[in-house]
Amino acid sequence: MSRHYDKLHAAQAVDLLSLAIGRVYRDDYARAGIPLLPVLEPDGRRTGYQAMLYASVLWPVSLLPAVVGLAGLPYSAIATVLGFLFIGLSVQFAQERSHATARRLFLFSILYLTLLLGALVANRLWM
Repeated sequence: MSRHYDKLHAAQAVDLLSLAIGRVYRDDYARAGIPLLPVLEPDGRRTGYQAMLYASVLWPVSLLPAVVGLAGLPYSAIATVLGFLFIGLSVQFAQERSHATARRLFLFSILYLTLLLGALVANRLWM
């Protein structure tokens, strides 16, 4: 259970812990007085750096099911492709720090988690 929680927590950190979604809705958070990183740091440099850091940590964490024998090669391949896409989008967000790149990263984080968990279930069913 803990391994799955760690994976979910790392995925949520990219969007829900004030990174991409915080950047997209920065003005709303500021008006509400919620001190998220994108509100406290308007230029977004640290926000972009944090997104890259979390995405980079997330990829090896997503491979843990294969390492401990809960998933096989198909899952690992999907996790790797999704992980590299996530890292790529976070690098793009860190470089541009625009509303469009933040939104793209946020939306992909939802798709990422859905596809990754779907791949884990599918791999487990056919293993």
